[in-house]
Amino acid sequence: MNQPFENLTPAPVPFRRTLQSLEIDRARDRRAPTALAVVAALAWATWSVTARIPIYATSDFARLESRMSTYRIAPAVDGHISRADLQLGQIVHKGQILVELDSTTPRNALEEGATRLAALRRDVAALNRQVQAELRTSEADRARQAVAIQEAGAAVDEATAHLESARRQSDDLAKLRAAGIAPEATASAAGQDAKAKLARVTTLDLGRQRLETTRAVSAAEAESRIAALQAQRTRLEGEVAVSESAIAQLRHEIELRRIVAPESGRIGELQNVHVGTYINAGTGLGSVVPDESLRIVADLSPELMTRVRAGEPARFRYEGLSTLTHGSIAAVVTRTGTEVRDGTFEVILAPESSQPAPAIPLAHGLRGSIDIEVERLSPLDLLLRRAGELTEPRRPRPPADAGRGAAEPTR
Repeated sequence: MNQPFENLTPAPVPFRRTLQSLEIDRARDRRAPTALAVVAALAWATWSVTARIPIYATSDFARLESRMSTYRIAPAVDGHISRADLQLGQIVHKGQILVELDSTTPRNALEEGATRLAALRRDVAALNRQVQAELRTSEADRARQAVAIQEAGAAVDEATAHLESARRQSDDLAKLRAAGIAPEATASAAGQDAKAKLARVTTLDLGRQRLETTRAVSAAEAESRIAALQAQRTRLEGEVAVSESAIAQLRHEIELRRIVAPESGRIGELQNVHVGTYINAGTGLGSVVPDESLRIVADLSPELMTRVRAGEPARFRYEGLSTLTHGSIAAVVTRTGTEVRDGTFEVILAPESSQPAPAIPLAHGLRGSIDIEVERLSPLDLLLRRAGELTEPRRPRPPADAGRGAAEPTR
């Protein structure tokens, strides 16, 4: 049965080894692709589990705004512009005069009122001096009259004492005459002397009363003169108050013709302003952007309201400019809106202070787009999420403006 193989000659040993080497090489060639495929599969599996892909909420409606409200440059009254030295982007300081309207008429009235007020104040000062002089004169007159009344009283007292003495002497002589001791002429003379001293007392007392009456009349006349002076002073003081009020009103009118910077900042908007131009009250001439740190305000779709949170990093890109050439601004979310208005909600972001100075200086009003990193997912989680979204039944969605905000993975 094995006869067909009996005549076969065994292969030489070297040739057999060559065949074995070829078989081994073929086996190695088949194992290398398999090993590479396994390594690639393991690497992909590791990457899909451990890697993190940032997910962004994007919006094409973002802008730079000042943290404080901008101030509108507008006159409060009508008039011709007499001074206007403004340029767009000019740095202004708080209290600096930006625009001034012609104030010739109120200034002339102010000078006239100031002159009249100075005259009134001098008149009031003169009346004050006159009143003081009248008071001093009245005091001196009262003192003089008081001394005179005291002297008259003393004279009356002295005359009264002499009268008492004369009466006693007259009584004594009358008794002696009745006894026949003293002559009648002597007693009669003593009685006449007593009557004369009584008349003297009466005269002196009337003089004292006249002095008291004169003092009362003088005091009343002095009070009348002082009251008249005080009334005149009160009238002048009223005129002074009216003049001061008129001057304050004129100064207010002059101030209304001056538009000053309420805060330090820059001229962010400027109309065609020329000296001599007549403008109406309330006409907008420009705006002052406060010199405060800027913020980024973005409008996002309501569906992102639950995904955007404070503290999430973001990046602002200038509208119409290449990011490679002009760069972008790193920012962080500081506050998110809680109400939906006009189909969007508002997100406030703050530019990071540690980043290098941007190629384009930050300025109020710059517009652009915003990319907010809302989360980081592994490729596997992202794939599973996409698969779940594809398998879920589609729900009708309200129409939204294109570019208002959408979440997308990193580009």
